[in-house]
Amino acid sequence: MIYYEKMIIGAKNALSYANTLLKENIEKYAYKKEIKYPHTGYDLPVFHAFSEKKIETLGDLKTFLERVETDIEDDITYENVVKAGEGTLFAAEAIDAVAYLETDAPYEHAGHTGFIPD
Repeated sequence: MIYYEKMIIGAKNALSYANTLLKENIEKYAYKKEIKYPHTGYDLPVFHAFSEKKIETLGDLKTFLERVETDIEDDITYENVVKAGEGTLFAAEAIDAVAYLETDAPYEHAGHTGFIPD
């Protein structure tokens, strides 16, 4: 059960960081700023695959992540750990997608590829 607790804490930390990045970028660009990966025919893929929600703007992303964050409870149950796992995936994609707000190649000199388009 200690692993379950760590998973829940980790998900909450990841979501908190994602929300901090979103807040900073909303202040910079506004809620209506489009968020997407370059050269792909679908929305943010993790959000699309797990929720079928269309996330098009920073405001959409903020609203969605806030809901995910409130859905993760402190109860150490299998169901809550599954929610935490999904929340971590959503947070990771949000963190990565924010990197593409200013450029189509934010990891060009970082030694890895980042998002791989269709």
